[in-house]
Amino acid sequence: MWVTSIFSCEGKGQMTAYRTFGPHPSPAAAPKPAGISVDHIIDTPQNGMYLLLPRAGQRRQCHRRTGIGSALLAVLLLAASGLSLSARPLLDEETEKLLVAAVAAAAELDLYNARCRRDVAGRHADNLNKELVSKFRMTVLEVEDELFPERSYRRTQERLRREFLKKLKQAGGCRDAKRAGIPHWLRNRYDDLLRAIERLP
Repeated sequence: MWVTSIFSCEGKGQMTAYRTFGPHPSPAAAPKPAGISVDHIIDTPQNGMYLLLPRAGQRRQCHRRTGIGSALLAVLLLAASGLSLSARPLLDEETEKLLVAAVAAAAELDLYNARCRRDVAGRHADNLNKELVSKFRMTVLEVEDELFPERSYRRTQERLRREFLKKLKQAGGCRDAKRAGIPHWLRNRYDDLLRAIERLP
């Protein structure tokens, strides 16, 4: 397979660098890029580069064009992505449910603190995120994207926020929710779920 990269730039004394990689590269054997007209080829086989001198008066804009190289780069990136995904542990159904419940609990606790205590730090989601990355190589956003029904972290977060505000309103607002012990219940639920994740192998 030949991999070709072409670099050209308009300017005085301009030359076009034409690099090829393949079996026994030579000016005769190497495939020529489409649309390139040349007067001379300077052979530098030690590094597989051929310098193409464009015909007089031929106008070129500064650009980089790639042939098979672009496709090869895309394949390599996909392969790297596949390796990254394969490194993530497979989750059974119970573990997935646990992660979903923990993310929802962290979201509700942070939403309560933001709404009723003016604490917008989001520290509970942050702490959960650290645990998920350490144990599963997943983030909270990835759980929301991949395990929640919406399959979108934005839509998931919007639903959780909407449902929390509805519950808070039904409880009578921040003051009545505090009297009813809702903040305490939210914190206990979050702590229990976080400890359950920490105990997983």
